[in-house]
Amino acid sequence: MNKLTVQEAKEFSIGVSTAQNPVLFPVADIAIANEQGRSEFLADHLGSRAAVAFKHCLYEIAGMLNEEYKGGYWEFAEMDDGKVFFCYPADDKLFTCANRLNYAEGVMDNKTFGFICSFIALGRAFYHINQSDAVLLSQKYHNARLWALEKLYNQVYDSQDADLIISYRKFSREFYKFTD
Repeated sequence: MNKLTVQEAKEFSIGVSTAQNPVLFPVADIAIANEQGRSEFLADHLGSRAAVAFKHCLYEIAGMLNEEYKGGYWEFAEMDDGKVFFCYPADDKLFTCANRLNYAEGVMDNKTFGFICSFIALGRAFYHINQSDAVLLSQKYHNARLWALEKLYNQVYDSQDADLIISYRKFSREFYKFTD
């Protein structure tokens, strides 16, 4: 395939993600929590009670989206100067996913899978916490949504890198599909 121009990349028809054409997380600039920071990472972002609810929901969502998911080590990551966080499986593999709640299907890398799981888990954790614990959870949910749907869009669409634009458009499509 010939290299696309920026305009062609913006107009390119994005098809269904497959093992041969998976969705890859479009951002390389993420800060991964080190071993010392892991123990307080979620509590720092959500508060201790909401962190417990979030973690439970995260693993539940991972199993719901990928039937083969049986647990494992997850990385904790931040972006956008710490305003956005997400967790993702450390396994550097592709995940074949299906959301039975909205019939979305697709194949994605571990970071995309983790970002989608984290976003859905943030929304679901609201049902498991007290209203007094909801402020940080709500803030992180809206920060993640704003990052995925607006900030990343603005950064990428100003780019002159056609491959980055297509990568973002594939990620954005998958995010919409699985979280709508």
